[in-house]
Amino acid sequence: MLKVVIISLAIILASASSPYKDCGHAEIKTLEISKCTKSPCEFHLDEQVTTDIEFTANQDTTKLTFGMTVDLGSGPVDITKYMPDFDNNGCHLVKCPVKKGDPLSIVYKAVIPKLAPTDIEGNMTFL
Repeated sequence: MLKVVIISLAIILASASSPYKDCGHAEIKTLEISKCTKSPCEFHLDEQVTTDIEFTANQDTTKLTFGMTVDLGSGPVDITKYMPDFDNNGCHLVKCPVKKGDPLSIVYKAVIPKLAPTDIEGNMTFL
């Protein structure tokens, strides 16, 4: 199963548009996160954020799992557990099955959960 983990709110290196880190083998081609053009990214609770990612499938699969994690400086935190209506079925976002080498694109809009972990000032600031 191909697991698509979009570190959509706290992504670590810099690209031309949003900071991100490709944890694989250059599968991520572009990543744009609204309101985030440099690291660290700062978001506020109950704020809508749009993530637009283009990547290449690294294997054949009939299932995709979609997730969202953030890094507040002490390691990744799965914020989907704070989003009761989060759908982790990536096949609802791209056409499945997927073949290795297929170019894929996902645009995902989410609201920063009110119960998400924050810094001392109540903001989500990501490295």
